[in-house]
Amino acid sequence: MCSDQIKLLRNECKNLKTVDIDNVIKEWKMIDNMPFRTEPDDEGRRKLFELANRKGKIKDENDDKNKDETKRNEDHLCMAIFNRYRYNPEKKEKLIVAGYSQYIVDYQTPIKKKETDSGWGKIDLVGLVKRSSRKQLVFWEMKWPGGDDPLYASIELLIYAKPFDKYKDKSEDNLKSLLFEIFSARGFKEAEELKAQPLLFVAAPHDYWSKCEEKYVGFLDKIKCFKNKIEKIKFEIEYWDLGNIKERHIIIEKNMPKFVDGTPVEFCKVI
Repeated sequence: MCSDQIKLLRNECKNLKTVDIDNVIKEWKMIDNMPFRTEPDDEGRRKLFELANRKGKIKDENDDKNKDETKRNEDHLCMAIFNRYRYNPEKKEKLIVAGYSQYIVDYQTPIKKKETDSGWGKIDLVGLVKRSSRKQLVFWEMKWPGGDDPLYASIELLIYAKPFDKYKDKSEDNLKSLLFEIFSARGFKEAEELKAQPLLFVAAPHDYWSKCEEKYVGFLDKIKCFKNKIEKIKFEIEYWDLGNIKERHIIIEKNMPKFVDGTPVEFCKVI
């Protein structure tokens, strides 16, 4: 079963010190029964499962209070970035990363094709970037100090990207359908034409990377090794330090997290 394969893969990546990267990639290649959505749902995959049951807001105040603090802060960071850089063809302000302009088109985006699919999870943020003549989606995995280590975050992204692996049949149609559904669910007029499989970004405030350095000796070498190996299977992954973002820099306004005015969001390459 696909969900069992994914669960096994995630469990294998729990410990940054002992993980076997070659074996992880081998197991990733074996994932099957992927949620191909080769024909877009007429209603944007039922409005991306009613915007993943969130309707653009924090679900319920009590649910939010009961969440693990680190996970809650990651969610708030995602929504704050989405609110600042959300897609709008008329908008002047764009997110500039690695010299390319980017819009954020969605957050907490479900990978699964139908509600009963299990194991796939949700992409923290989905961006849309233009590089030369190519337009690509960007899958973001956001972390907060105290969250999962960066290699585990990398594997999460690779799992999300599996249905869009260009070496698989129908992956290009699958990717176009995902963007069509996002645009339909968000009320945008037309989806963009995509020319390549998604880029993968792991991003976190500076304190996250500092804590990783304290906890895992040589962790940069480990993720550099992973980065080099997945580039051989034609996926690009980047690691970003978002700067000195603290909990106090994100406020809740009309039940939606946003950055305090003037809060800078930096993008410095970690490796």
